Amino acid sequence: MWFQKNKKIYFLKAGDYMKTITRTKYLNRIIDLNQTPDIKIITGIRRSGKSKLMEAYIEYLKNHYENINIIFIDFMDLIHEEIREYHALHAYVEEHFQEEKANYLFVDEVQIKVSQFVGLYLII
Repeated sequence: MWFQKNKKIYFLKAGDYMKTITRTKYLNRIIDLNQTPDIKIITGIRRSGKSKLMEAYIEYLKNHYENINIIFIDFMDLIHEEIREYHALHAYVEEHFQEEKANYLFVDEVQIKVSQFVGLYLII
């Protein structure tokens, strides 16, 4: 038992030993919906690549458009803990909104505090 002898603990990030599958079909579908006023929602089972798909779309936008502003919020990140309340979230978005640019708002792990978003209206 190597582990018991050396007593070393290794922490792996999700994806360290996992192959990333490029979801070209889904990415192209989202790209086709670009410039439509609809809110795009990516759903799926846990660990199916929803966040990676969103990251791929953000990279696409950065590589193909110049005058854009990406507002990205990941509710799993403690940095965004203070904006889980919808008034604070609204203020955060307004603070980061750039009027002269096309603004894109991305929210990852929205289920963390979805019950507090009742009544939140963002117009971007």
